[in-house]
Amino acid sequence: MTSDTIDFQAALTPTLSAISPRFGSVLGGTEVTITGEGFGTDVALVSVKFDDRVCTVSAVIATEIV
Repeated sequence: MTSDTIDFQAALTPTLSAISPRFGSVLGGTEVTITGEGFGTDVALVSVKFDDRVCTVSAVIATEIV
């Protein structure tokens, strides 16, 4: 018998505190900075979408995604 359980750990869940700028062009191309906690440091493990559009992540630190 197998168990399909998920071990949720709130301390490992990233939190979002700000997005800057608040507005950008509908054509895209605006660099966005997401501020918060728990983002990690590996760009390959982070993905960002706005309105179902995949964004390029250029840098990640524990408290910021660009």
